[in-house]
Amino acid sequence: MPKTGYASSRNVSLTLPWFTYGDDELQHTDFPESRQRSFEDNIDTAKDDCISDFKKSLFENDSIHTTQSAILKPVTEIQLQFRNIFKEFPYFNYIQSKALDDLLYSDKNFVICAPTGSGKTVIFELAITRLLIEAPMPWSNIKVVYMAPMKALCGQRFDDWKEKFGPTGLNCKELTGDTQMDDLFEIQHAHIIMTTPEKWDTMTRKWRDNTLVQLVRLFLIDEVHTLKDESRGATLEVVVSRMKTMQSSISRISKESELHVPIRFVAVSATIPNAEDIAEWLSDGKQSAICMKMDETQRPVKLRKVVLGFPCSNNQTEFKFDLTLNYKIAGVIQTYSDQKPTLVFCATRKSVQQAAAILAKDARFNMGIEHKQREAIEEFLGKMQLSSLTNPSLTNQQALELDTPFTEEEVRSAIKTMPKHKAPGPDAYLITPI
Repeated sequence: MPKTGYASSRNVSLTLPWFTYGDDELQHTDFPESRQRSFEDNIDTAKDDCISDFKKSLFENDSIHTTQSAILKPVTEIQLQFRNIFKEFPYFNYIQSKALDDLLYSDKNFVICAPTGSGKTVIFELAITRLLIEAPMPWSNIKVVYMAPMKALCGQRFDDWKEKFGPTGLNCKELTGDTQMDDLFEIQHAHIIMTTPEKWDTMTRKWRDNTLVQLVRLFLIDEVHTLKDESRGATLEVVVSRMKTMQSSISRISKESELHVPIRFVAVSATIPNAEDIAEWLSDGKQSAICMKMDETQRPVKLRKVVLGFPCSNNQTEFKFDLTLNYKIAGVIQTYSDQKPTLVFCATRKSVQQAAAILAKDARFNMGIEHKQREAIEEFLGKMQLSSLTNPSLTNQQALELDTPFTEEEVRSAIKTMPKHKAPGPDAYLITPI
């Protein structure tokens, strides 16, 4: 990957903050002493021409890739009955088009590693569509399990799929730690169940006595790279292995009747390094699982990465240096956000509060919101006694209330703790880890 810098490329003995903006990595290090003061006050004026060139090339090429446009498959390839599920776009993107045949015209297990934002949710939806096409109506004896490492992901998928699959007659239910006892009885009548590894673990320990578990026909695993997590990976591995064992046992029992249909596993991730091993693990013994790996060049929307380096004096502690970076956020946002929504990630809850306080006090942005919108934002933030920040201590309702105005572009910046796993969040144009 080419490196572009505003100064020399000599190594420096300090840790540099960075933020994600796309494919290029721009380094700002080793500025002459005469420039350091102006650099610390804001973004160094000496690099204005470079930034201008960078932004010019950036904004000219923010459209989807066109090199593979000839092989994009239209949504009309889906049966008319289920076409409304994909009504948001007329064509599948390149990654979805490449996976469509394996997902829609076969029952093989499927593993895909593709960049974030490349439309992996549609991979799941194609697999569900395949099941609905093959299974006889009214689909009373089929269950689809969607498993994600976080309750928030389950909630996000529930809201999305309830709207998409509800008109086709499918009932969606959440099964997480927040599920009430009354909801557990309703799970029996659900077609699509959104759950976490821990909750499904408790549901399947006595699977021989649980007819609901035995009706599972499609098992969707989101963020399958959670397998390598020290604290939660074992639970996911146990749950999937148990489902495979259950499948083998039921297959032996119903071998003569030929009524049993095996469970299909579909796993997706953006960061799994050994997708081939996951595919081999999910193979059913008769046929290998399909493994598909897509790199950053296949993203529907290009990203660019910019690395900013800030000088650190010898008598400055790491804590103080980290604190001074909070004063750089406003300049970075003004330079690179193009007045569009920005996410700032910090390492700890305390640093989230500090960064948000400094940004709210010192930043001067062209917010461009209506007076009524501003009053509404101030009202609910005042009630919650929170500023524009989120962290894991918030309840689901509080986090939703904070994300809503950001998603609707009523606020321009939100500050969060860095997620341990991929966390759902509002769409942002600029993402800034600190």
